[in-house]
Amino acid sequence: SMAHWPLEDVEIFSGDVLFIKGIKSNYITEKHQSRILKQFPNAKAKMVDAGHWLHAEKPSIVNKLITEHLQDQ
Repeated sequence: SMAHWPLEDVEIFSGDVLFIKGIKSNYITEKHQSRILKQFPNAKAKMVDAGHWLHAEKPSIVNKLITEHLQDQ
């Protein structure tokens, strides 16, 4: 969970990672950016006009972002 992150002694994952954040959610904030990039140096973020449950609020947009990310792999 984000409350216990970042974890100590975790490996760095250098593959492509997509973070999708609801604009109205405070679960991932700007202060997390440096920690995210330390553990996931190739991370990208997309913002969706939704709250924390963005996959339920905006499923078609979230599915499109995930599909595009996977197709780019």
